[in-house]
Amino acid sequence: MPKIRSFVPDNVKVEIGLEGKRRVIDFGKLGRLRASFDISADIRFGPDGYATLSSLRSASADLVQDLAEQLKIRA
Repeated sequence: MPKIRSFVPDNVKVEIGLEGKRRVIDFGKLGRLRASFDISADIRFGPDGYATLSSLRSASADLVQDLAEQLKIRA
C-alpha cells in the first residue's frame, strides 16, 4: 500500500448502497453532516424534456418514507 506524506483531505464523501439505492454521505464539514440521494432512476421526463411533476412527487414521497422508516418516525 503506498504512503502519502502530508495529505490532509478537505472533503471526504462516502458512497453506499442501501436496499438497492445509492446514498452519498458528505463529511466535508463535520458540524454540518449532509447526505445526498440519487433519485434519477425514479424520474420520468415529459415531451418537453423536463421531469414530470408526478414522478418528482412520487420520488420525493418514497424518499421521505424511506427516511421516516430509518428514523422510526411516522411520515
